[in-house]
Amino acid sequence: MSKYVFPKKSLDAFSCPHCGAYAQQMWNPWTDSARLGPLSGDAAEISVSQCMYCSNIGIWINDRMCYPDTGCGLVPAAGMPGEVLSLYHEAAAVAGKSPRSAAALLRLAVQHLCRDLGAVGYTMDEDIQHLVIRGLPEKIERLFSKVKVTGNGAVFPGQIADDDRETVEILFSLVNLMVEYMIHGPGEVDRIYRQLR
Repeated sequence: MSKYVFPKKSLDAFSCPHCGAYAQQMWNPWTDSARLGPLSGDAAEISVSQCMYCSNIGIWINDRMCYPDTGCGLVPAAGMPGEVLSLYHEAAAVAGKSPRSAAALLRLAVQHLCRDLGAVGYTMDEDIQHLVIRGLPEKIERLFSKVKVTGNGAVFPGQIADDDRETVEILFSLVNLMVEYMIHGPGEVDRIYRQLR
């Protein structure tokens, strides 16, 4: 899985919110400045980025991508369960505007994913430990502690941490890695095994 790079106006390349590819972006100022309706008051710089891989565009007002309004997240891994996928997409939709909200949704997605994978602990620590016993790499377990999903600094349901974009990027990657290791990988092994029989 390639590294996810959050779309930012200052970058010449980032992960495209349309196709998910890390790709060079061509920038065009739409106009030097524009008024955004009678309620905005201030002039705003409007720019357009175009992905050199899929040719789709992003529309930016000042430093914020306004279109597409969703997709500020790594493309979800194949086989992601329905409720987890729904939370993942919801987190992607708000990640650019509120990293704290996206992180809270992704932590909830991890909790749902643990349940879907049969973990039955009373805490997220116990759930992740159960998955480590079943094959989730210990490095991923340690990363969950660093982004406050598990461990002494864990953020509990009903709480929102002071998360930044970097934490959100890591959480998107961790949810995908869990699916890759625990769902997609074993499914691919089974599929290949059936082909060889």
